Amino acid sequence: MSRWFQRTLSWPLALFTATWLFLSPASLSADGERASGILPGQRVRTYTSESGRFIVRGDDPSVSQDLLRWVEQTTSRFEDILQTRMAGPEGVFTISHSASTNARAGRVDSGILFEKGRRAYRMVLVNSHLVQQVQVEACLVRLLADYWVDCLPGKESTEEMHPDGVASNRVPEWLSEGIRQNLTAARKARNSEWVLDAWENGSVPPLSVFFARAAGTAVSSKSDPLMFHAQAGLLVGWLVSLADSPARFRAMQSRLADGLPLDHWWLATSVWGLKDKRDFDDAWDRWVLKQKHMVYQPGVPTRRAIALFRDELKVAAGKGGIPADADVAPGAGLSRLLDFREAKWLPVCVRHETAAIRLLSTGRGKELMNIADLYCRFLDGLDGWSGRERLERLLQEADARLAELESGLEAEDLRILNVVPPGPSNVFE
Repeated sequence: MSRWFQRTLSWPLALFTATWLFLSPASLSADGERASGILPGQRVRTYTSESGRFIVRGDDPSVSQDLLRWVEQTTSRFEDILQTRMAGPEGVFTISHSASTNARAGRVDSGILFEKGRRAYRMVLVNSHLVQQVQVEACLVRLLADYWVDCLPGKESTEEMHPDGVASNRVPEWLSEGIRQNLTAARKARNSEWVLDAWENGSVPPLSVFFARAAGTAVSSKSDPLMFHAQAGLLVGWLVSLADSPARFRAMQSRLADGLPLDHWWLATSVWGLKDKRDFDDAWDRWVLKQKHMVYQPGVPTRRAIALFRDELKVAAGKGGIPADADVAPGAGLSRLLDFREAKWLPVCVRHETAAIRLLSTGRGKELMNIADLYCRFLDGLDGWSGRERLERLLQEADARLAELESGLEAEDLRILNVVPPGPSNVFE
């Protein structure tokens, strides 16, 4: 057999073997490191987190320690959102990882088993250095959500309920994903803008459609994962903002522990405290509208802030001190003012535009404030001795830097909202 053929065959064979081992309850419970693709002879070390809830087995001590720290931090943020502390048994989470396997791709899998009469939560990372953080985080939060339900005293599921030894997640994806979307302020800010923009365009699905998609009963079930994640995040954020939100989460926890679904009508009446589903939709619309005035990241520019800033860079007759009969078409840029340097109304227009631009850039980050300064220098030079070429250069520099900032924000949106995951790196940063 040629070396080329051996190499070609080794990757799918290794991946198939690792997957088969993972799907075996015995392999996860007794020998989880085999499922992570660790090669024979590799030294595997075991670490336990400070809380005692998490056990990590792997071939790289630095990755294991980073993973333990990241898992504990993520769990703490998860508990902060639910405003509770999960008091379950120790050692129920086991994470196996390896950075040196026969496989050439990274992969993460998770599952819930029964060991010694209790649920055991397992996660396996194959080629951990190639796995995207979003994948690991999604698996972890799904497990944490199920663990949260299992921590309810007297509601624990038993092995008799699952004779095959494998349990399924009891928490709907919209809830676990919504919690994950609220783990960082950056995600909350981007989800807020994303849903608000879509709502203003009439493209946000009503809650009845959202919950149907979440349950997989709609024809286009989760056909737009970005909108599904953003709407789930904003929905959970809404729940967190309500008075007595811990009690509302406990109501969902108890219902899930009883094996009952979180259907649309029950959520509207028993969690949100409304009369019916129509009131639920009306209240949701008000929450979305409220996002116009929500600031999740002070000092950080957003797409919406940039859009408002750009709108102010447009001049028109009858606006901002410009007479209604002036020859300035709606939507004209600031460069149009270069043709009216001798106009009597120009100083009033300059003062208005300068104040508006300064106001819109305040609190939105140093870069936007620097860009605003360039535009204001252009405006100040209109009624001074500055030459046209110099003013045009100022305007061109300001426009270029604003376009660059806007482009960077779009790329950051895609990364934060997980449309395009980040490149291979340490996933536990």
